[in-house]
Amino acid sequence: MTEKTLYEIMFILNPDLGEQQTEKDIKEIKEFITSNGGKVTFDDVWGNKEFAYRIGKYDQGYYVVLNFEMDAQNLAEFNHQLNLNQHVIRHLVIRAPKNYKTITFEELKKEQEKETLETEAKRKEAREKKLKKVERPAKKVAKYVEKPKKVEEPEVPQEGETEVKMPKKKPAKSKISELEDVDEKLKNIINDPDISL
Repeated sequence: MTEKTLYEIMFILNPDLGEQQTEKDIKEIKEFITSNGGKVTFDDVWGNKEFAYRIGKYDQGYYVVLNFEMDAQNLAEFNHQLNLNQHVIRHLVIRAPKNYKTITFEELKKEQEKETLETEAKRKEAREKKLKKVERPAKKVAKYVEKPKKVEEPEVPQEGETEVKMPKKKPAKSKISELEDVDEKLKNIINDPDISL
């Protein structure tokens, strides 16, 4: 006797069949598995779900997942029967890996919600850590103190001198004389024979 392989099938039934016909089709598929020496180990009915895109004339379908053991020789016939069934819109049979844990759709949803909440809590905690101010010692800021300007003091008259000498101030150039200086420099540059424009 050959060792049976564990498979998983997801099939989508016509959503317009009604409850009785849908249950009848699921029962027929299970009976086909058992009549060919197989054994259904797990079943999960997902119910009507919207498609991501239109399949034929359908926008939704009735999803069913079965895990079963069957000889590999009978699998081709099983696929052929599903292809001939008018009520099956799509189906996919895969070989389940070793140590495969079956889980219902509802349990999967709960696990995903739990993981989502944990991820959000971690993100929130990380954000709070970033926003939390890290207390640092205050920096010592040196105040700017303006140095006193050196003021030239008048020379004190020596013996015999009667006049106090005041320090000489540099004459302030007017803006006009500064512009004239700049003009003169520019003319020299332009008239320079070594520079070509």
